[in-house]
Amino acid sequence: MNQNTNTEGMQIPLCQKTVLSEVSGDFSLPDYQPEIKRLLRIRPCVLPAAPYAGSGNAEFSGTLDYYVLYMGNDGGLYCAPLHTEYTVSVPYEQGELEAELCMADVVPESVVGRVSAPRKLNIRCRLRSGVRIWGLLPAAEQTEGVVDPFSVERLAGEQVLAQIGYGVGDTLRLSEDILTDARGRNMRLVCAEGQVHVQEAVAGAGVVNCRGEVELKLMMSEEEMGSLPNPVPVYLTRKLPFSGSIAVEAAQPGCECCVVGNCAELSVSVEETFMHAEVGVVLQARVMHNRPVRYTKDIFSTKRACECTCDQYEQPVAIRALNGNFTQSDSVALSEAEIPSGGSIVDVCGSADAEGMTWEKGRCTISGTAHYVVLMGADGEVTPHEISMPWRYELECAREPQDWRAHVQVLSCRARVDGERIGIDGEIACAVELWDTASVRVLRSVKFGESAERMGGAFTVCYPSNTDSLWSVAKRYGTALSALRNANDLDTDTPADAPESIEGRKYLIV
Repeated sequence: MNQNTNTEGMQIPLCQKTVLSEVSGDFSLPDYQPEIKRLLRIRPCVLPAAPYAGSGNAEFSGTLDYYVLYMGNDGGLYCAPLHTEYTVSVPYEQGELEAELCMADVVPESVVGRVSAPRKLNIRCRLRSGVRIWGLLPAAEQTEGVVDPFSVERLAGEQVLAQIGYGVGDTLRLSEDILTDARGRNMRLVCAEGQVHVQEAVAGAGVVNCRGEVELKLMMSEEEMGSLPNPVPVYLTRKLPFSGSIAVEAAQPGCECCVVGNCAELSVSVEETFMHAEVGVVLQARVMHNRPVRYTKDIFSTKRACECTCDQYEQPVAIRALNGNFTQSDSVALSEAEIPSGGSIVDVCGSADAEGMTWEKGRCTISGTAHYVVLMGADGEVTPHEISMPWRYELECAREPQDWRAHVQVLSCRARVDGERIGIDGEIACAVELWDTASVRVLRSVKFGESAERMGGAFTVCYPSNTDSLWSVAKRYGTALSALRNANDLDTDTPADAPESIEGRKYLIV
């Protein structure tokens, strides 16, 4: 199945739905890692899904990475990177069209872990998949039966509609040597995490070019020989710049586009005076641009009876697609977050969901909730606390969208305790798509039958109703449009199916 759109015909939406699914599995830690004393948090990362569609069913499969942070039985902090596979199955009404373009925005909605043995745990992750599937309707209608082509009258339509495109780029390989100032201290790498920040995306001919940074966060633990590990970590952060290209056949210069990035691979080796980091970045691009699409709205023959089958579609019209970012800064009472006073902040990480969209006076507001997990340390113990905070992102939008999509992620965050309140500052990135819709009536097929019997006489007088048009009268009487216009001296510039085509006429000579 080709993941890029075709420039001929019309993209027809076959499926647009949100699917909830669950992935669960049992995992074992390697023998060289300490046993689990307390599970602190699990950060899931979903890599882009590879689609397959056919026979009215679509499947999206990919890799789901877990970064499990826990306290070991020696009192130290440890991270276990675990991996599993996910598959999302979506039935859809295929009809006579094959799936031409399939996309699924798969995001983790919640994750729950349970320790079943000192080195074993069970993880359940709930996934929310925004699935969109398009088929390609050929430009030419399907015909059945024999007919004189010169007797055929077609009602052509033209509508500005969006052409959608999607592509996943090859993995970008980044590496960096990070100098450390250990000064004789025994430093151990606890956890390495990376978030991809796409700062700019520009469409070209068949390609989307983008640049950005990987926000790299390294958690280090300072450990002295002969003593228990210190649970309060030391952090190193780096920004690794990247630039890349994603092939998307539907892309063209100036079209709307946005890009989402994920860290597919992340490894860090600790040397005596530096750390060597290697990161794999996977980029997925979406493009949309409006183009005039011509199609057949209706058809009849002046010599043969015909049966027409028409379909009504709600088609997307592109408004905007962009990458943006914003800062969230808020605070809550310690008691509200069930955090006891006197503790120290060990770590904080976050995720975000997009939940709603409003439009008013040329501005679009997307809102949602950010979820932060704050690890607090006290008396040699570390406990997790979840804090949820609402967020809003505003952007200019010329007209009110009828459909939208926003992929949001927390790039970085930090927490601070101020008296009896805890404040959180988060940097959030988003990839936004906004659409309008247009209702389009398309002729799907026509069957020509027996010769049509016409009324006798030199001419026929028709008294049109208020809902009639030049086209409806011509089709009813099997008369060519040109003959009807000439006989009644009608304007040739007005569309034949518009009520204005016979405006003010009490009768027509057929």
